[in-house]
Order: sequence, then structure tokens, then C-alpha cells
Amino acid sequence: MVSSVSLYVNGKYTGTRIAPAWQFNISEYAVEGVNTISLEIYNTLSNHYDSIPTNYRGDLKSGLIGDYKLYII
Repeated sequence: MVSSVSLYVNGKYTGTRIAPAWQFNISEYAVEGVNTISLEIYNTLSNHYDSIPTNYRGDLKSGLIGDYKLYII
């Protein structure tokens, strides 16, 4: 599956990655104590292709599908 993820830490955009492994250095965004981490996860253009005639349809499943782990190092 090809997808992308954008990461926000404490409301600040930290970047976008377009292929696994999605790794981010959040050291300049994280603070001591409680932090809020938000992910925007997208699949391929399959959702757009569903609205137009095309032979390039993909799987419409999107987001985190399967088992994933979030490591804070």
C-alpha cells in the first residue's frame, strides 16, 4: 500500500512523508510533559479516481490498516 502521512506535534506541522518507514524527528516540537501528536493519513489517488471514468482504480481503504506501532525515542 502506498500512502502518505503528515505529522503535527502540539499543533505545529513537522512534515510529510510519502512512503514507509514514516520517521520524524520531533525533538524541536515536543515539550517536557504532555504533548499532542496528530497524524493525517492518506491513501493514493483512489478516492479521486472513484469520481471519474478511469482504468486506474485502486483500493479505497485508507488510514491505518493493520497493526502499527508508534515509537517515541
